[in-house]
Amino acid sequence: MKNRPIATPRFLVAMALGTLVLALQILLIRHILQLFQGNELTIGLALAVWLTGTASGSLLFSTIIRHKKWREFTPQVLLPLSLSVFILIKYLPHVFNFIPGVPLSLGATATVFFITILPIAFLCGMLFPHVVELSLDHKTAGHSEAIRSVYIGESLGALIAGVLLNFFLYSFLSSFQILGLFLALFYLILAGIRKYPGKIFLPVTTFFLMVLSLLLLIFGGTLQQKINQRVFFPYKISQNTDTPYGNIKVLQREGQSVVLNQGKVIYTIPDIYQAEAHFLLPLLLHPDPQNILIIGGNLSGFLPYLKAFPTVKAVYFVEKDPFLLDFQRNILISQGDSSGHKIHFIKEDARQIIQRLPDSLDIILLNKPEPYTLSENRFFTREFYQLLHSRLKAHGLYSFSIVSSENYINPALAAYTHLLLNTLNTVFAQIFIIPGDDQIFLVSRNLDVGGRIAAFPQILREHHLNPVYFSEAYLKYRTSPDRLDQFRQDCKKGDHQEINSDFNLKGYLFHFRTWGAISDPTLTTVFNTLQRSRWMVVIGLLLMFTYIHLNMIRKKPAFQLWNLWLVGGYSMGLEIIFILQFQILFGTVYSALALIFGLFMLGLALGAWGLPFIKDRFKGISFERVILAGFILLAVFLIIPTTRLSLPEGGGLVLSFFKWIISPLFIFLNGFLTGGYFSLLTQSYYHEFPESSPGLTYGIDLGGSVLSALGVSIVFIPILEMRGLLWMMLIFMGVQLIWRK
Repeated sequence: MKNRPIATPRFLVAMALGTLVLALQILLIRHILQLFQGNELTIGLALAVWLTGTASGSLLFSTIIRHKKWREFTPQVLLPLSLSVFILIKYLPHVFNFIPGVPLSLGATATVFFITILPIAFLCGMLFPHVVELSLDHKTAGHSEAIRSVYIGESLGALIAGVLLNFFLYSFLSSFQILGLFLALFYLILAGIRKYPGKIFLPVTTFFLMVLSLLLLIFGGTLQQKINQRVFFPYKISQNTDTPYGNIKVLQREGQSVVLNQGKVIYTIPDIYQAEAHFLLPLLLHPDPQNILIIGGNLSGFLPYLKAFPTVKAVYFVEKDPFLLDFQRNILISQGDSSGHKIHFIKEDARQIIQRLPDSLDIILLNKPEPYTLSENRFFTREFYQLLHSRLKAHGLYSFSIVSSENYINPALAAYTHLLLNTLNTVFAQIFIIPGDDQIFLVSRNLDVGGRIAAFPQILREHHLNPVYFSEAYLKYRTSPDRLDQFRQDCKKGDHQEINSDFNLKGYLFHFRTWGAISDPTLTTVFNTLQRSRWMVVIGLLLMFTYIHLNMIRKKPAFQLWNLWLVGGYSMGLEIIFILQFQILFGTVYSALALIFGLFMLGLALGAWGLPFIKDRFKGISFERVILAGFILLAVFLIIPTTRLSLPEGGGLVLSFFKWIISPLFIFLNGFLTGGYFSLLTQSYYHEFPESSPGLTYGIDLGGSVLSALGVSIVFIPILEMRGLLWMMLIFMGVQLIWRK
């Protein structure tokens, strides 16, 4: 292979483009996650829309902007468009009248993505062939070599952006300031590289945009704060911070504080009902509470009741988010509560600390949101319940609640309730549900919860308590025989035998269907139909795939692009599944996205740069087959945790090894194989068809990624789960590996 030197200045433009594109992508996804309450499936949909835009922009660049002089204005649109979209995202809840705390329908979600992500992605896609043309104008590279050089430069720039975002910029700058920084860098390099003989307008506008970007860097934090204050009016934002687990805001109004995590209300202060339902009631029902574990929630609201229980020796409050832990600790200090000496604050994941607590536990209280995200789903699985069973005393009590309905249980909610019951029944002998607007689950190994509820009036008198909500009459009403019988009858509408485990995502998906039955019932019906007919869907897809593949073999140009399209799809599918598994294991996708994408882009760059050289040295080897075999191994690696009976709860060293060694290596290899395949095929294709559009192979690669991201996040994970999807991908890869000619 003959390698021509690529002009360093043009390579710098490609790197600057890479840093800007990744920063835009990550910042948009982080804002979208706040809008959609942290739901990780929206990451896949966001990636699909982003890739749709970049693929379309790359493929249609030459068609849409035919005159070369107009193409030079493409970068000038970046700043006004990006800033407008980021401001629009902030105001979207008001524009569409989103109800706080209620998940959006898929239609509303798609609409939001298309009016925010798509325009920026389309422009970024157009910039790729634009930078390629700059390299061609420099006359130091051939067509395929220019594409390869820009591809590598963009990937390296993305890695730099990922490292800067993950380890530095998140801690010191707001989103608007980060946007200003990368825009200023891009315009600075562009102004120094592009030559404008006889032109004045272009260099002046580039300089003007660079100055505006610097002003955004300086004043972006203030601008973002002003916008947030207007968006949340009449509430005052007293605190707003990003942690490794999400964006947290504390809103205040008339003595009431509302704490939001990723746009979702996690608790309010004060909240007497929640304090009585989630703390006082379990303590009253336990015959001798001594050691209590509280997982998340508003600890400060619980403490006033602690004085009525002198038997309590220790209360362990576990919260892995450092901000939320310090927030509760500071409230406790400000209140000067006399029971504070019994409180032990622990900043760690609850599933890890439970194994290391010195004493067995009398009461465990879960105050986490329902499994709307994968990190929350981990607290509703068989593996978690097994862990609780091992640490609860024989008469210990575990309590949590889910949102329900006072008088009507629809089939989706009934199925969701049954899933939780089925999962609990695999571990615990005693399960009692108090129906109502919230279903309160009271679970034990041996404690007769029903008998304790029957004795509730006497228990109240013994403790000299007069609760505001959970009075004798109120609990009697909610647990009357008629209400309990009606609740059981309603739940029979959703009877099934499914259970929820760490990697099958059933709690996550059943909760998704519960809200979908309210917000988008037609779409939910379609999903349920697909789920019931999932094997017919899979068989139909496999037959169609095999037919298309065998027909493509006879058409060499189309077959080359078809294989590139498939590889783009495999790569994106594996990346999305990896992100979901990473969130299940570590819960830090919000902060780690930049690093994950950066490592993937590093793999792309090194694969695109290195594999053509390796192929020249080993001419007898079919590297296309080697790369496909590599993808098969990566898919098998992701299948392993989904087939285990339980997820090992190893110590911090084991988890750190997987988080900082195995996970980065996986995502790097995925990028390396993708970049290598793209480079090899692009070199071969443009050697045979040199007049093809400079964005063709780039657009085809992204096109496969688009369909994969849409299919994986919207269809296949909901109906096949991760394991079924991975097996289907393995069959596709096997067909492509075997039938090459």
